[in-house]
Amino acid sequence: MDRLKNMLLYLEGPKNVADFQKLCGIETLIRKANRPNGYETTDVKTENGDAGKHSDNCELRQRDIPNGFAKQGDCSENNSNTSQNELISNRLNGICHQTTNGFVKNGHVRNGLQTNESMLNNKDEVTYRIHNRLVHYLFLFGAALGNEQFYLVFFPFLMWNVDCRLLRQMVIVWHVGMYLGQAAKDIFRRPRPASPPVAYLEKRYVSEYGMPSTHSTVGAIIPFSILYLTLNQYQYNFTFGLTVALVWTILVGCSRIYLGMHTALDVICGILTACMIMPVLLPLVGTFDYLQITHPLAPLVTVLGSFILCFVYPPVKEWNTARGDTATVHGIGSGISFGCWLHYNLGLMYAVPSGAPYAIKFPTVEWVALSLVRIAVGASLIAVGRHFAKRGALRFLCYMYGQDRNNIQVQRQMKVETPQKFFTYFTISVGAAFIAPAMFRTFGIHREAFFTEF
Repeated sequence: MDRLKNMLLYLEGPKNVADFQKLCGIETLIRKANRPNGYETTDVKTENGDAGKHSDNCELRQRDIPNGFAKQGDCSENNSNTSQNELISNRLNGICHQTTNGFVKNGHVRNGLQTNESMLNNKDEVTYRIHNRLVHYLFLFGAALGNEQFYLVFFPFLMWNVDCRLLRQMVIVWHVGMYLGQAAKDIFRRPRPASPPVAYLEKRYVSEYGMPSTHSTVGAIIPFSILYLTLNQYQYNFTFGLTVALVWTILVGCSRIYLGMHTALDVICGILTACMIMPVLLPLVGTFDYLQITHPLAPLVTVLGSFILCFVYPPVKEWNTARGDTATVHGIGSGISFGCWLHYNLGLMYAVPSGAPYAIKFPTVEWVALSLVRIAVGASLIAVGRHFAKRGALRFLCYMYGQDRNNIQVQRQMKVETPQKFFTYFTISVGAAFIAPAMFRTFGIHREAFFTEF
């Protein structure tokens, strides 16, 4: 019993994250509050054993400060040519944010002061060095499989070029998994791994709670839902499909630990969340999908219901990104459903006899060319739609409430952030599911099977 308890404590604690980062070639450097002119390392050793010889090297800090943010005067102590308001560049991505009073890590300001992304009240500053670039970029790719940018690329590609029915049914499961996972975070309120000893390589989600890992949840839901839904629709080797799904899930889960965002227990709970949702929803998802496309009153459930669920959310003590991300998920799910519902109820969709299971053919030059054209046209539509929908929703909401739209605290209020996120992603999803296919048909670049997939 004690062994099980100790194992659970280890999986829940930050040490397993720090150990995994060390194993993958991350050297953690800690600038102690009582050592303003230098860094000290953790027990992670460099390849040549000189980890502790760089404490006064400003160039090292320029390379190692994550996400390209620096505090005022961070290097002026060691370099007279560096001003307090000078940007410290980052060799990994070169991204920075600046305020009138200095630099803010990851763009977050709390009470007018800079925040420390490690624990907000922790005076120790944690940076890192990467010794294995191959592993680093592999896990960055794994983390990207659960990010908003991935959804905006993968979902339209699947819909426009492969199988719209498959996307809709998979999105139903994804939608439920993300909502339950994000809500669970603000119910359990389990913190992110402590830093130090963990180095945060991804800053956007630091303000959220950690359990369960929703990246891990969708990292299991997307590949395994696709595997289940295509098993009787397409001819392919099941072992190959299962291998891809397992690698996908493991890669996403390990990436969350590598980037310092989750403990092993968070990842395990995220995958278990997916394992509880999929057996319930996947056998029913075909019926749900048919009803959301063909029933005259379906938008009352898919659109209005999703919007209401944005506000049926656990109260939060302080702002974090989880609530806004949940509204984004609701907007995407309901927008795709409504766009396809419009196609059917305007008589643009028609039934054909099923020829499943279909053989998977090697892509032809024509298919690749048309796919690229559809992506270019559709992506342009999404980008324009996102720009105007986001700005328009913010302007309208702030005008309605009589508040300053440029105030970041106003933008984070639930009554502003939630409807703005929902409307923005609902709009671009309707554009992707309804307007873009209609444009493709007008230009003669459409995929005819799109209009039969219901």
